[in-house]
Amino acid sequence: KVRAAAVTALCDASVDALGAVTLGVFVQVGERLRDKKVAVRLAAVRGLAAVYHAAVAGWGLPRTWPSSSARGSNGLELAVRVGWVPAKMLGAYYLGDSTADVRAAVLKALADDLLPSLKTLAVGGTAGDEAAETYVSAAVDLMAGLGEKERKVFDKMLADATQFRADLARLVEQTR
Repeated sequence: KVRAAAVTALCDASVDALGAVTLGVFVQVGERLRDKKVAVRLAAVRGLAAVYHAAVAGWGLPRTWPSSSARGSNGLELAVRVGWVPAKMLGAYYLGDSTADVRAAVLKALADDLLPSLKTLAVGGTAGDEAAETYVSAAVDLMAGLGEKERKVFDKMLADATQFRADLARLVEQTR
């Protein structure tokens, strides 16, 4: 309970002010993705995703999802501070002892925080082709920060999702 509470507190502080937690401490929070306790891993996934989203999406409402070129001089600082988060999360997805809860939390983080949702883009006034372009730009930025292992995990996640959709469609068809 103490480790999970510490992870949550540190991530909450980082969401409020990106520099509030030193980079070394923030990286140690990332190591909690490998913790033996599932509750700590879940807190790390949720917290790191929130920090990543806050850092990359920018401040203010509605949040926008700028491309790396639009981030300007802060781009390098953001890359150093949070650029490693998606790779760490994808690594946690396929740890040997990763539970269904942790995998579900990583999938949710990917959909809700690591990539912009089309709903988020619509709230920010982005629609149609512009929204699709923004989404693809964010996905390319995210993929650029992944190593070979993490890309394979990402590909496997996409394949799993595709297989799930196919299985679900087949099940729905059989029940008709």
